[in-house]
Amino acid sequence: MTVAKLQPTHPPGWAIMLALCALGGSCADGNGVYDGPRPDARDAGPDVPETVDVGPDTVPPDGAIDEGTAGDPGPDTPPLDCEEVPGSIARGWFEPAVPAAPERMVFHLEAAEPWANLEVTIRDAWGASLTPSWIGVDGGYHWRWSVEPTVAGLWCVTVRTDPSSTLRWRGTVRIAAGPAPDAGPDDGGGDAGPEDAGGEVPPGTFVSIAGTEFMAGSSRLRFIGVNLRGLPHFGTPQLPYAPVSTIESELDAAQGMGVRVIRVFGAANDADHATVAARLGRVLDGAAARGMWVIVALTDFYPTGLFPRGDEGMFGSSPDGYTILTADFFRSGYRTNYLPWVREVVGRYGSHPAVFAWELGNEIKCDGDHAAFFAFVDEVGGVIRSLAPRHLVTIGMITSRWLSDGEARDLYRRPVIDFATVHDYNAAHAFTEFERSVAADVGKPLIVEEAGFESGDRAAATDADIRYNVDTRGLRGYMQWGFMSGPSDNGNGDRQFGMDRVFHSDWDALHAVYRAAADRIR
Repeated sequence: MTVAKLQPTHPPGWAIMLALCALGGSCADGNGVYDGPRPDARDAGPDVPETVDVGPDTVPPDGAIDEGTAGDPGPDTPPLDCEEVPGSIARGWFEPAVPAAPERMVFHLEAAEPWANLEVTIRDAWGASLTPSWIGVDGGYHWRWSVEPTVAGLWCVTVRTDPSSTLRWRGTVRIAAGPAPDAGPDDGGGDAGPEDAGGEVPPGTFVSIAGTEFMAGSSRLRFIGVNLRGLPHFGTPQLPYAPVSTIESELDAAQGMGVRVIRVFGAANDADHATVAARLGRVLDGAAARGMWVIVALTDFYPTGLFPRGDEGMFGSSPDGYTILTADFFRSGYRTNYLPWVREVVGRYGSHPAVFAWELGNEIKCDGDHAAFFAFVDEVGGVIRSLAPRHLVTIGMITSRWLSDGEARDLYRRPVIDFATVHDYNAAHAFTEFERSVAADVGKPLIVEEAGFESGDRAAATDADIRYNVDTRGLRGYMQWGFMSGPSDNGNGDRQFGMDRVFHSDWDALHAVYRAAADRIR
């Protein structure tokens, strides 16, 4: 969703590869519009019947692959030399979620570029080895090997490539003794697979991806979140009526409601890149102190001022009369101001554990040139991967339905993208069901990144929407739009769909709904 100068005005809203694979998707022309009104239009049509299951809830957690951080395997065991590869653009995991000898397991590897003649070795501290057997390649750059563990213990997994035997990725896996536990079927939100991250998360815990799950360390993470889009810019020309001192009170209010993830817009055009990037530090540190994480949108699709300085000329009129980033931005314009901004801010905070994800942009898309958009995603996603290998990356779209079905899946199969988003107001669900199908097909998590209701019993409607999307349909997060906890209008709320004490009278009722949902789903 967009706002003008943060005032609430909304437009109708991865052994051996036989060949190097090109991940670029089809560039067939789209219809130039969403297949139905934008969610912002408040009328996205009737609900779409369920057609695709999100998939099993038993997934390979990153907790099973601990890149250089696994615990001591025991006092009588020599140390395991298995340091992670700095700046690796790959990630690896095992399936099932908890590998156990002697049952067969599968090692997965994804990278952000094509590699040939991959060599995988698996050794323990005593020098024993396991022999992985090549299975195949799935789409883009996603490789799989079968492994039959003989004994339990801590093992080091190393990936190299020819011709120079270059070290590409390394991580440890702890294999349990006896059969792996049965996680049970996916019941759309029940207790299955890894334990839930329901209690306190140790400070400095990074969020990772394991199949269709988010992981906080070795625990599954599902969450309630809020949009605090202008939070980094409190007390600046972007939000002059939001005192910088209230950053802490907004974070406290979100924490008190059970929020685990907040979303902010990191860019601003009122200062140079370094100055704007420095603003984010207080938000990240404050979130970390409260056991929360932050999704950082790196630009806005609309000319709200929350885009990098110098990109003012990148906006133009769309066929439906709205001012948006033009195709020229996605073809090459992003390299002038946006990409240096990305390098500045991601480079500065690339090892900060409070970053949940870097988002390429709020509600970005490019109807006029699908191929350019795909190339933009590949390049920028690759840059972020190189600067922040432990952080997640997402695109930030309302929906991928502006693409063909095949293109949408090609886009989200890219290893530089970790999860999908949907922006869904008034429980429209048409976009949500499409994104759920896409996410299930590509095996990645999906969240409702923006949500809200315009009128009626908003608390009851929100409760029903969370139960439908998260409890029943298995989406991994749900985020309220326009969260503003203070007693006056600071410019960071939303008159139509926000949660506030200024424009709406249902703060307490919504707070109770979100608090109960946070306790229930985590």
